Amino acid sequence: MFQPGSSYCEICHTWKFDFKSQDELFAALGDAKKLRAHTVAKGVSCEECHGAGAHLYGARGAGMPSNCERCHQRFVYNADDAAKNFKTPFNTYFKSFCPACGTEGSQSHYTKHYQKGMRCPPCHDPHEVTSNDWASHYTVPNLKKECQDCHTTAAYFFSQGGTHSRNSCASCHLPKMGSCENFASIQRPDLAGFDNVRRSHIWRILVDPEKKSINPPDGAKDRKLTNPKGWHLTKDDGRPYLDLMWTCGRTAFADKYVVDAMGCHSPIQSKFPESMRFKDQKTIYNKVLAWQTPVKEGYAKVIADLTNINDMLKVAKLSTAERAQAQLYAEEARINAAKIKDDGSWGVHSPQFSKQLISEAQTYCEQALAIINGASKTAKK
Repeated sequence: MFQPGSSYCEICHTWKFDFKSQDELFAALGDAKKLRAHTVAKGVSCEECHGAGAHLYGARGAGMPSNCERCHQRFVYNADDAAKNFKTPFNTYFKSFCPACGTEGSQSHYTKHYQKGMRCPPCHDPHEVTSNDWASHYTVPNLKKECQDCHTTAAYFFSQGGTHSRNSCASCHLPKMGSCENFASIQRPDLAGFDNVRRSHIWRILVDPEKKSINPPDGAKDRKLTNPKGWHLTKDDGRPYLDLMWTCGRTAFADKYVVDAMGCHSPIQSKFPESMRFKDQKTIYNKVLAWQTPVKEGYAKVIADLTNINDMLKVAKLSTAERAQAQLYAEEARINAAKIKDDGSWGVHSPQFSKQLISEAQTYCEQALAIINGASKTAKK
């Protein structure tokens, strides 16, 4: 089968033909049977990555071996980024108002994953790129590792998250943001949609009521999408981020996760009641804050209590049994607090479960303090 193609796509997704002349090629164009008859290779072949003659030279090849980033990087110099930090002068290539296809490498370049040495192969299998076939309406990548294989604590919290636990990590952390066709007329980056068929590789979600992932050139006030020139991914603290609209309220008919979840919270695509369709970022921010605030405040109190307990244990006159019991309570509180911090979502992955852990930690601290204060009162008498 032939996928739709153009000279733009064929830069990376090459088809090799055995035409003997230009006239022979022109005579076959538009005739599927003739094109198939002259096709000797479809897609990215071994030599694209391993180099010419790789099967004779131990997979290295006589030519120049390559890697994923040769095709899936696509940087562009950005004067605004360079002015802010000369160490991070590059941005992701845009043809319109959204990242172009093949920009996964440039999106991930300034992320923590990349900076700690992580590249494409740990997750992706270059020899089995997709796990489904051409007949499917969606592209489903064949992954060697999923997010939860490394982020075990976050995965456990997410599994306790009720309705959202039926989704995937990628549902929120890898939204389809990029475009292949770059139909600027239907792109709405502020509303996170419509012409989006390539999954982003940014991962980091920024909880902010206003900051947008995609912005016009610095100083430009026009967000009415009249001119796509200069639009780019914005960095916060040197790293790109996903805004809450792209995370929770995007419209992406080619995103299987969104479709399977009844359109998530898209104002256009969602099948949920009107109150669950998010039309602006501030609404999402307020809901996220409602989850995070009690967890963050509770965590801060637990850490303060543990510091207090540790100081008091140094001077308190306790029996061996009392000291052991107070230390056990403090350790249980410390374990719960560590889980909250390691998860890192501050309640978003599992609002009720996170509050439960914080409540337990506070109870443990109260019991430890009661033992210490009780012993102190007895000593004074």
